[in-house]
Amino acid sequence: MSVAEVGGLLASLGMLAASGLISAAYLMQGLASSAISRAIRAPMAERRPLDRVYTLTWILAAAVAAWISRKSGIFTVLAVAPAFKSGADLGSRAVYSVHDLTLLGQARGLRSAVSRALALASLPSLFFLLSWWLLRQAASLAVKVVLGLRLDLVALTFWLLGVAFGLAFGAARSRGESGLLLRGELALVLGSKAREAFSPG
Repeated sequence: MSVAEVGGLLASLGMLAASGLISAAYLMQGLASSAISRAIRAPMAERRPLDRVYTLTWILAAAVAAWISRKSGIFTVLAVAPAFKSGADLGSRAVYSVHDLTLLGQARGLRSAVSRALALASLPSLFFLLSWWLLRQAASLAVKVVLGLRLDLVALTFWLLGVAFGLAFGAARSRGESGLLLRGELALVLGSKAREAFSPG
């Protein structure tokens, strides 16, 4: 295995780890949502049926991407299958951050906390782009898999479609929402310092 392939594999694992951390934060966030809501004087968004559409869409996209890249090896599948979700997370969280900034107004420390939350949400996409570039350099994504397209272009297309879907979903999800949508990322960023970071001033 070449250096580029090893680097691509590590970046792919980093993408999966970052995505898993954020997903876990959303699952565990409910335990601290009331405390954080009191600290920042705004409610956390509740799950809606629309959120299931988001989950089912990225699962379907991951399954299709994995099937397309199935003959290229497990390392390549790890880089391609999560592409759509990493793009969708980036697009939706970008819209969520605008929504949350508008909701919270000008509380002290607001912009830096939301910026850190958005940066955290961007990690899976950054790892994806890094793994995509490294594996492309190693020719691991050079094989043509569908309609004469190389796997690197298929992977990038999945990611771009994910970004577009995430932006559209984020706009729909934030419409009429009175709670914070970056709840998982904010829970990770703020922790016990939520009250100090958002104290009125």
